[in-house]
Amino acid sequence: MLAAATLIIATLGDPLELTVTSQLGELDDAVREQVTARVETVASSLDHQVVDAAEHKLTIDVEWAQGSETDFHVTLRSFSDENAAEPVSFACRECNATELLDRTEAQARTAIEQMFVSAQDEPELDVPTPAASPPAQTPAPPARKKLGGLGWAGIGSVGVGVSGLIAGGVFLSLGEARLESDPTSLRDFRPAGYAALGVGAAAVIAGTVLLVLDRKRAGNDTTAVRIAPSGSGLQVRF
Repeated sequence: MLAAATLIIATLGDPLELTVTSQLGELDDAVREQVTARVETVASSLDHQVVDAAEHKLTIDVEWAQGSETDFHVTLRSFSDENAAEPVSFACRECNATELLDRTEAQARTAIEQMFVSAQDEPELDVPTPAASPPAQTPAPPARKKLGGLGWAGIGSVGVGVSGLIAGGVFLSLGEARLESDPTSLRDFRPAGYAALGVGAAAVIAGTVLLVLDRKRAGNDTTAVRIAPSGSGLQVRF
């Protein structure tokens, strides 16, 4: 004989659908009612209510052990609409009614606890967003200090030297030439050109030295003084 009972109770907590079946002959009604009452109490103590057509379900099957009418065999199945747990079975050999109910109640408590623990979603971890590191600040270049007296004297000396170099170049380009005022006489401009080149070169060197000394006094040893040719002569760069 196969009998089934489904309990419907108003819900206040997490719902649970309970079904108890038995194949014990004339003991069916008594076993089914007492097992149902025990499991209902267990569910209530765990803040779950027994309702109809709930997502989480528990079925308890009670039957005689094979070939015996004194030993019980109980199987508990817990499942939901999404997954199912492995069935749990136990044998209650030569048990009286109290022992059968106590063991079934204990197994039902464990099944209900595991059912709702596994159904809970894992809490989402609030991963803090790493703070953006401030942009690297490029140190401002040191301010250039103005030229001192030596610096200006050096620039003047370099200017005089450049003029001397230009004049020397012009004289050398003339070489030996006749004067317009006296076409019969021949004059050699090369000595004057060499002299002008020598004076001009000395003035450029002296001016460069003065500029370097002025920059070192200003505490900017890394400043380099460069003299480069330009379209109008020599150009002084720092």
